[in-house]
Amino acid sequence: MENAIKLTAEELYYLGGLMQAKYIDYDYISAMGDIQKNYRMYESNAVDGLAGKGLIEEDFSGEITVSVSIEELLSPVFFGDFEAEIDICGVQEDSRKIVKLHTDQDKTTLVELDENQLVLKKMQGNDVVEYGKDIFGFLKDETDENIEFDEQKVSEIYILKNTVIGGESDVRILFRIENSVFMEDENEEIKRINDQDIIQTIQSVLVEKGA
Repeated sequence: MENAIKLTAEELYYLGGLMQAKYIDYDYISAMGDIQKNYRMYESNAVDGLAGKGLIEEDFSGEITVSVSIEELLSPVFFGDFEAEIDICGVQEDSRKIVKLHTDQDKTTLVELDENQLVLKKMQGNDVVEYGKDIFGFLKDETDENIEFDEQKVSEIYILKNTVIGGESDVRILFRIENSVFMEDENEEIKRINDQDIIQTIQSVLVEKGA
């Protein structure tokens, strides 16, 4: 991912303290080790790691300054009022990838969460839709127009959801079988959808409610 910044969950949590975060997503907290066992080591490692990446500076008096670039990137994460998520679960490989989108007014930050590692990137314009289209890029190789839904043949499950902090949530569940995608509708019926349906779903769940 170009122009991205990589952090550990502990580094993000430490920055949240420096920036007096209003909110830190539970998935980031649960990705950390037990920092209470050795809090001083946690702080030391976080400071060393962030300073090594040029994201903070510590003066001779011990006062720490957060770089403007990471402060702008983390502002939606810590202070945004809208969060969207793509949770990709590999059924056959027993894998999981979480992608979060934090929005604060007109600023959006994407965070890819892989165990303890976080990759953060500023999103602009149509970036969110293009990112979602890349995830479902396999649809261009769709071959079997007559394929039907079979739970036993599902290879991946995609959970798209959004939350207005302190408000309601919207959730869509999609299933991949070979190079086709099925979605559960409001009546809990599972129907096959095409690439345009997916773009509309991405726009509706991940983008529009964050505007």
